Amino acid sequence: MDAVTIESLEERLDKLEQKIELQDQVTADLVTQSEAMRSLMIKLIEEYSGAGDLLFDINFSILKQDLGAEDKINIGLFLMKVTKDCAAGLPKPSLNEFHYRLLQTMNVSDEDKGDFSLEISKRLLANCVKDSQGDQRDVASEVFSN
Repeated sequence: MDAVTIESLEERLDKLEQKIELQDQVTADLVTQSEAMRSLMIKLIEEYSGAGDLLFDINFSILKQDLGAEDKINIGLFLMKVTKDCAAGLPKPSLNEFHYRLLQTMNVSDEDKGDFSLEISKRLLANCVKDSQGDQRDVASEVFSN
């Protein structure tokens, strides 16, 4: 390659790098604004009397969005494993046991476990009762009622 071609490529590369830096900054700004809006929305809901269910719905939705595809699959497999264990004669877990095992399945660290209330397991079980069939529905219903 000649010097003119190399110089032209370097100029194009510099422009591309500048565009990438600009896009990175815009992305960082959007993430910051999104977090600020999320915090403000949660604060407003917490201050609104009787909005505990609404706040939980938002937290549950955020949790589902934050989970990766593998975690979502692992949760489904966890529900199937609990159903299979119960069908094999093992005792049905209590709601607290189920919640503990769910947090393990989601790989939640010990310091973050406080952020995941028992309501998450209740909601998951309620969704399972609503959406599942057969043994899985029965097991989810019994665990939910314990």
